[in-house]
Amino acid sequence: MAEDQAARIPPYVAFSTFTTFLSSLREELPERIDRSVMRTMSGAQQSAILGALRFMDLIDDSDKPTQALRQLAAADEKQFAGQLRTLLEKHYGFLTADGLNLERATGAQVAERFREVG
Repeated sequence: MAEDQAARIPPYVAFSTFTTFLSSLREELPERIDRSVMRTMSGAQQSAILGALRFMDLIDDSDKPTQALRQLAAADEKQFAGQLRTLLEKHYGFLTADGLNLERATGAQVAERFREVG
């Protein structure tokens, strides 16, 4: 049984690493997202990306792309940005819940928010 969203710990992955990976799926979305589609990344980056994909419900328990990931992979740049923003606000809303301005926040402030949620 899937854990409740509130009980899951949000993974941290560098935004540029995550968006670069997602963009690579536009060329061809594999039937399963596993480490073999991330050969150029370190093991830590692979783990972080897989964790983020699961946390954001972009892959299922069998690592197969969900409809949300299919839509993201098929989106043009404008649609991609909007869909990604919606996903980030839904799953990482704790970052801005108390009015933290992410454009002006320090790395330490962001790290504090992650520590607060686990």
